[in-house]
Amino acid sequence: MSEKQLDKKLPVRNRVLLTLLSVLLVLLSLVYVMRNNFVSAEKTYLFLKEAQAFDSISDLTKETIRQNLPDQVKNNLIEKAIIEKLMDIVITPQNVAKIADPGIKAFYNISKKGASLADEQLSFNTTSIKSQAQQYIPSLGLPKAFVDASNTFVNATPDEINILNPKKNPNSPLTTFLKLREIYRTLNSIADILTVLIVINLLAIVAINVRSLKLLPKTLAWSFGGAAAVVLALSFLAPPIISLVVGSGNSSLQQYINNLSENLTNRFFLLVRSYGWLYLVIALLAFALHWAINSTTFKQKVSAIKAKALKSINKK
Repeated sequence: MSEKQLDKKLPVRNRVLLTLLSVLLVLLSLVYVMRNNFVSAEKTYLFLKEAQAFDSISDLTKETIRQNLPDQVKNNLIEKAIIEKLMDIVITPQNVAKIADPGIKAFYNISKKGASLADEQLSFNTTSIKSQAQQYIPSLGLPKAFVDASNTFVNATPDEINILNPKKNPNSPLTTFLKLREIYRTLNSIADILTVLIVINLLAIVAINVRSLKLLPKTLAWSFGGAAAVVLALSFLAPPIISLVVGSGNSSLQQYINNLSENLTNRFFLLVRSYGWLYLVIALLAFALHWAINSTTFKQKVSAIKAKALKSINKK
């Protein structure tokens, strides 16, 4: 049977397996990224840091304080400027990260004990720090305007800063991403199952095509190429779509929530995109292997190289 005839028959026989392989590869890329980045508190912290989530949370905190300022302070340009400067010094992404680090570790400790995320929240109580600041600021001997502005800033700071509050914000991006820790064991099992299914699928494809193995690289190339196209398209299209869904609220803080959502989703799908490029490279290599196996020109060149090598060996 000629290669063209085999090429026409194989897609009919392998259509289900090849489609299943592409679907499994797409699912595997998503599940692997979820599992690998939420396996521990350290991994989650690193993911949030690389996603610049702490920058967004610091901006969100600043805006919350601005809204809590008394009207007379909002209308006082000098006091407002001083408070803005204080916020820039105190509420930095680095300080937010220092607060979030123990909170995330506490969350993981809670989840290990089997507690439900719906019943827990991660928050930072500021009452003791505010009390110390109110006593410390006057002792610095600063001008009264600075002391008053600093005290206003301290008083405007919420007594409790919620890093994670599933009851009040059940659909917030941070809550959604950290919920993945609750189902980590399930994700781990799903990843293992997908891996086994892919191996079984590949063995089934080899078994079906055992009489036409020279076309197997091209067959697999289409599956990996299809998976690459889906994963790459998803990695580019999903973030703006998610941003539109999350950004549909009317809250005055919505802009900062949108930034947090965009940072998290962009980072997540950037990691997913790497699997798309990997699948594409595998597909191209498979196509190259198919060409090498079936190309007459390539075979002739290889034969010529072998002949020259044998001649040089015989001369010696």
